[in-house]
Amino acid sequence: MQSARICSSPFQFDVHEQKILVGFAREVVAADSLSLCLAACLNAFDSFGFECESVMYYPVDSECILNTEDRLDRPDLFVDELEDKVIYLDNNCAGCMFLSRQCLLECYIIIRA
Repeated sequence: MQSARICSSPFQFDVHEQKILVGFAREVVAADSLSLCLAACLNAFDSFGFECESVMYYPVDSECILNTEDRLDRPDLFVDELEDKVIYLDNNCAGCMFLSRQCLLECYIIIRA
């Protein structure tokens, strides 16, 4: 996955299946894979002009929703999703330093039950 940022966090994204964050969607991106969704989040500042704090990936619809907040900012709006298949991910690298475009960021995902 290509990104212009580097992050010192051992886990760039924390994953929570069947959870959503209500009210902070800023951009909707077509994404055929979770990797493309994560890349869109990591590059949101360059692409859309805002820091992506979290994403919600809907694999059935190939849709990636980029959020301006995360579950830690608004735990009261972090809720179960009972109808659609969705994967929620916090971007632990939000606010990281910019590096050159040649820099590759390997994303390690920790899945939390």
